Amino acid sequence: MEALTNCARHAHAQHVRIEIAAADRELRLRVADDGVGMARTTGRIGFGLRGMEERARELGGRLTISTAERGGTLLAVTIPAPRGAAAEEGTCARLAG
Repeated sequence: MEALTNCARHAHAQHVRIEIAAADRELRLRVADDGVGMARTTGRIGFGLRGMEERARELGGRLTISTAERGGTLLAVTIPAPRGAAAEEGTCARLAG
């Protein structure tokens, strides 16, 4: 949800693409927009991105932020796939924030 909030508040994007995949014992979430992109010169990230990074790390995963193919921003989260339905529900809820 935080990634979509950032798209709406900051990106000035016309399009947002969301991809969710499960493969190779991993869950992957990618959110890409065609907006203005992120300024890398400040060396700072906001509380929302920091929170997403912390949640991914708590789940044994990682968050990456890069430039999308056609400009804008690509946010990708990869975490180990949970085992069992109860674990899956908890993991998804934790990722959502």
